[in-house]
Amino acid sequence: MDPKSIETTLLLSIDSMGQRYGMLPSEIVTKASTFDLVVMDMAMTYERHINESSQEGYIPPVSTEELLKIKEQA
Repeated sequence: MDPKSIETTLLLSIDSMGQRYGMLPSEIVTKASTFDLVVMDMAMTYERHINESSQEGYIPPVSTEELLKIKEQA
C-alpha cells in the first residue's frame, strides 16, 4: 500500500469515528487507541454486510472453488 493510500485510509477512519461517536478529529487523535479503530472497523464492516445482504437479489461472495466443492457434494 502506498503512503498516500495509508494516509487517506487513516484520515477516513478518524472521520468515521468522529461521526460515529460525536467527537472532533483532534479528540479522536488524542483519546482513541488502535483497539477503538479495530472495534469501529469491525462494526462498520458488519453493518455493511447486513445492509448488503438484505438487498433484493443479493448474491453472497463465494469463490469458484467453494461452489465446485458444493456441487460435488450434491
